[in-house]
Order: sequence, then C-alpha cells, then structure tokens
Amino acid sequence: MDLGEYVLIVEQSTRSRGYHQIRIRPGDEWKTAFKTREGLFEWMVMPFGLSNAPSTFMRLMNQALRPYIASYFWDMISSDGLSMDVGKVDAIRSWLEPRTVSEVRSFHGLASFYRRFVSHFSTIMAPITDCMRDTKFLWTEAARESFALIKEKLTSAPVLVLPNFESTFELHCDESKLGIGAVLNQSSRPVAFNSEKLSGARSRYSTYDVELYAVVQAIKHWRHYLVHQDFVLFTDHDALKHLDNQVKVSARHASWKSRFSSSLRLRSAISLENLTVWLMR
Repeated sequence: MDLGEYVLIVEQSTRSRGYHQIRIRPGDEWKTAFKTREGLFEWMVMPFGLSNAPSTFMRLMNQALRPYIASYFWDMISSDGLSMDVGKVDAIRSWLEPRTVSEVRSFHGLASFYRRFVSHFSTIMAPITDCMRDTKFLWTEAARESFALIKEKLTSAPVLVLPNFESTFELHCDESKLGIGAVLNQSSRPVAFNSEKLSGARSRYSTYDVELYAVVQAIKHWRHYLVHQDFVLFTDHDALKHLDNQVKVSARHASWKSRFSSSLRLRSAISLENLTVWLMR
C-alpha cells in the first residue's frame, strides 16, 4: 500500500508513546490526580485507564489518517464495486522482465496482492514461482509467457461487485493440470477469484479428486461469505452429484466429505449443476 510507510511511522509512534501523545487540557490536570508514597501527582498527558481515553485516541488517529485513507480507498471502491488501484495498474503495465530472483519476488509480491481479481492466478504464475525456488536465476520461456499473460490479466482486471448478503451467491469451481480455480459470483458478476497451484501429492490426484478438492477449498476460502447463506455450486464434473450416495469412500474422501457436508447442512438451497468449463478462457 502507498500508505505503508506513513502507517509504519504512526504505528511506531503509537507503540512507543500511545495515549501519552495527547496533552491534557490545561486546567484539567487535577482530574487525573493520584497519590503515591512519593506524594501527590497529576498527569500532564492522557494516561491509560480513563473511561474516555480510547475514544479520544481513536478520534486523533481518524483525523491524522483521514486524508490519506480517503485518497487511497475512494479510487478503488465505488458504486460499481471494487477495482484495482490505478497507480498499481500503471506500475504493473510498465514493469520490465525480472533479471534477478529478487526482482521476481518483488513482482510476485505486487501481483499476489491483487490475485482476487484474476481467474486461475496461481496456475498462470506457476512458471514464475518456479524461478524463485533456487538462488540461481533462470528465466524460462514459460516464465516469460506467464509474465506477459499475468500483466495482461492484471491491467484488464474486472471490477468486482461488492457482496450483497441478501442475494444468492454462485460458486463456480474448475481444475486444470497445474491447479484449481474458483470464482464467487452474484448475478453473474464476480465477487472474487481464488486459485491454488497443485504440487507434490496433490499434482497426482485423479480428476475426480482434484474437482472435489477444488470445491472443498473454495468453500473453506469463502466460508465467511457462505456460512448460513444459500448458494448455488456449479461444477463441470457430473460425478460430484453422486457424492452423498457413495457407499465406500477412501479416507481422503471421507475427510473432505465431512467438511463439505458440514458446510452444506448450514444452507437450505444448494444445488449442483453442470457448467461448461469457462474459467480458463
């Protein structure tokens, strides 16, 4: 965030002095008097423990940060929804290809901050993250293509609709050889995207397992949106419809099914419908 350096200064100042930065109104010091063995003392600055100290301190912080917070957030949040910061979009558009591992990490950090705007972010970024494994820098052709694609995705990212908890959520899940992806919609407009790169044992899952894993992870990731909410789950894998009818299940499926079923019981209107794979488009 552009405010990071300023917030850090405020945080360090708050940590070292806190309430003691605020002067007691002249003439009111006697109201804070306290007696010790050493004598009678009065506070010159606001002490901890006063009933109105927290609210007074918060008003000071609000006044100090208001001009910066407003200029930052109002460029991103509007009646249309949530959009990317224009300054960051320009920075991504003009970002040159990394030449060192450190530069790769810098770009990865900035891009990851806006991953909720990009479908299958982790899958697209996979060749780039592979370049961060070793200290020796190796910029592959696959990484170069991913770099160009992720820049295109980020600089043309959609406006995310703000969630409306009076409306039904639509959860779309998909999988590929490299990872899983999901998008949370309302009225066919995206609220957020989520993705995960498959590695290790998960990269050897069967298609059914990967599809089921994508659903479980999506519900887990957006649980704060979906808990006690009606939502429609879309998947292009028809076999998932028969999840509740399976007699024999593996330990892995039983574990996933327990979490999945637990989530389903919280909702009264869940349906599984086929959807042509579209997240990779």
